[in-house]
Amino acid sequence: MRSEVIRPGVVVVRYEVRADHLRTGGVAHGGVIATLLDTSLGQAASTLAPDGLDVVTAQINVNFIRPVWQGEILAARAEIRHSGRKTAVGNGQILTESGQLVATGSATFLYIPATDLRREEGRS
Repeated sequence: MRSEVIRPGVVVVRYEVRADHLRTGGVAHGGVIATLLDTSLGQAASTLAPDGLDVVTAQINVNFIRPVWQGEILAARAEIRHSGRKTAVGNGQILTESGQLVATGSATFLYIPATDLRREEGRS
């Protein structure tokens, strides 16, 4: 995945579907699609995070529209619709290079102190 557009509240992430991300039937696993949405939405929310805070996903909803095949290049566009002191809410969509809709989704993020995330890294 690589982020190509990053501006306050908006992020576009591109990804080429690889063989190791396929499930039975040769289509991309739904978890890959959900991860792409979560990544783009989380990055968009982080561009609006108050100083000293980071984001964690509290809720995500994904609507799968069509299957995705190996080699397809996807673009996930995320936009934050609300950013407050404690939460951010956004929605996004994933399109193929030819503009076909793959998935849509929404997510809620919590702003938490960045130090809390670093403290959790050492725990199992």
